[in-house]
This record gives sequence, C-alpha cells and structure tokens, in this order.
Amino acid sequence: MQPKLLRVLDNNKIVRIGGTYERELDVRVLSATNRNLLNEVTKGSFRQDLYFRLNVINLRIPPLRNRKEDILELAAYFLKSLNEENKGVNKTFSKALENKLKEYEWTGNVRELKNIIQRAYYMSDGEVIRNVALPKSRNVKQTKETVSLNLKEIERDSIVQALHFNNRNVLKAAKDLNISKATIYRKIKAYSIDLDNFDKLVQ
Repeated sequence: MQPKLLRVLDNNKIVRIGGTYERELDVRVLSATNRNLLNEVTKGSFRQDLYFRLNVINLRIPPLRNRKEDILELAAYFLKSLNEENKGVNKTFSKALENKLKEYEWTGNVRELKNIIQRAYYMSDGEVIRNVALPKSRNVKQTKETVSLNLKEIERDSIVQALHFNNRNVLKAAKDLNISKATIYRKIKAYSIDLDNFDKLVQ
C-alpha cells in the first residue's frame, strides 16, 4: 500500500476500482499513528520517501493523563453521542463520578475513556450515572510532551532528519522534502545547520 499511497500524493490522481482512467484529486491528507515512524523507517518497515511526504506539519498529542482538562469534555461528548443513539434517554454524570474520571490515570488513552463511558452508560439503571468500574491504577511514568511544535522547529527538524537519512547529501534530502536545491541551502543557512558537525544534531 505504501508505494500506491506515495504515487497518489505525488500525482494527485487515482484510478477507481474497476476504472480505466485516472481522476484528479483535490484533497488534504491527515494521518495519525501511535508508532515512532523514524524508528520504522530505520527498521525498513516504513518508506522514507513516504514519511517525508506525510510529515509536513507534525502535531504531537500528549497522552490523556497529561491533559486532565480534556477528560470531562471528552466524556461529555461520548455521553451526548450515546444519548443521541438511544432516543428518549438523557443520562448525566454525577459530580462524584466526574471527580473520579479526572483522578484516574488513563493509560489506555481516549479509547479507554470511551469504552468505560459506554459500559457505565449501559450498566446504569437511572438517569444519573453515579459509578463506573475503573481498572486499578497502574504507575505510569509521566512524560512531558508538547501539544504542538513551533512550525519553524518542525521545518528545521524535518531538514535535519532528511539530511541524516541521506548521509548529509543535500540534493537527495531536498528531493525527499520535495523542495528545490536553492530552498534547502537557504533553510540550512537560516537554521544554522552545521553540516561539518552534523552528528551532534541527530544524537
């Protein structure tokens, strides 16, 4: 699938199943993963050229346990969806339950939250959901992550990665990034990327 997706991203054209001619596309691709794609590229399980095509703007979303302010908002969204699916039912959370949700370490992330809300919804007899069965808390080391990186930092990081994967070959890196030779040299100068001491940048 990877070479096929790469071809679509390069040409902006597809052939429908059973079709005989190419159709133009006007789309913007959003992709998500819970894997470290740079490691996958190194292992050979993910194409390097596809990685650079997809990695235009990179948003790093921290785990749910590191953004407690989102827990109740997400829980309310899942609850609203369940109420809409079950016409005539309008269940709500008790205050005690909301506090319990905020205090729990969501090691399973948003999917775990959604599953637990669904279980509590269907196990609750009354209109107010007062309790929820939560797994025993597991000690998970907290990691500091940012929701998004500064766009200039993303651009600089992408250039460094491309140079790294291409053994500092500037022309090959430019091709991977789909930018011109003049542009990549200008960016290297603007971001003070020292090609003579490059190893320090990728440690």
